[in-house]
Amino acid sequence: MSQGWIHSGIPVAATAWVLTEAAAAAMGAPLPPTAAAVVFLGALAVYALDRLGDDGVDKPGRADLRRRHPRLLPVLAGVGGTGAVVLGLRLPFRAVAVLAAVVTLALAHRRLRHLPWVKPAYIALAWLAVVVGLPWSLSGADAATAVSEGLPLGLAISANVLGCDAADGEGEVRALGRRRIWHLARILAVAGVLVALAGVPSSRALGAVPAALGLALLPYRPDPQYAETVLDGALLAGGLVAWWGS
Repeated sequence: MSQGWIHSGIPVAATAWVLTEAAAAAMGAPLPPTAAAVVFLGALAVYALDRLGDDGVDKPGRADLRRRHPRLLPVLAGVGGTGAVVLGLRLPFRAVAVLAAVVTLALAHRRLRHLPWVKPAYIALAWLAVVVGLPWSLSGADAATAVSEGLPLGLAISANVLGCDAADGEGEVRALGRRRIWHLARILAVAGVLVALAGVPSSRALGAVPAALGLALLPYRPDPQYAETVLDGALLAGGLVAWWGS
């Protein structure tokens, strides 16, 4: 996988879609195609806009993508955003409310991303609102089911964010150092596996997501390229296994 493909945000959008499908399958309510498209297109738009506003100082690969393909990110943002809005308005009101809350968090990203400990919390919350909250709002499952699925996925996502922060030297890393943050990410991944195993049988397959993160975090590799390929790729791989096993 080329670095240009990674920096486009397409793999992140695919990860959001796969994790949402896995959560929906665990709830016993397959995700409607319209909702699946909204998740993919919405994530594509959000991350394309984020990369358009990135100065590229700490991630030169993103700046290189904009230089070599100046129209790519605006097209992805425009197509993804337009498609997500048009299709999203066709979803039930409760699902639209969940997505509106996620958009609000996304708009606050630039103000919150450098605050220690705030970034992992709000990113995990935004992702959980999509990958668990959206299928829950469409399935009619009870709140206990959403919590049972949300905990292992939230711990896995938080572990991913902390690992990426350790690679980038951002936020809480300045206070505790890269190695401690990396160790904390490992702990969260293990906790995610244990929580999944202790939960209801239908949600145990979701333990594949924190398990994949735990394996990716075994070597101490706090560098941006490893984070953007292996750590982010672990979320996608774990989600595919969880989806298949649900």
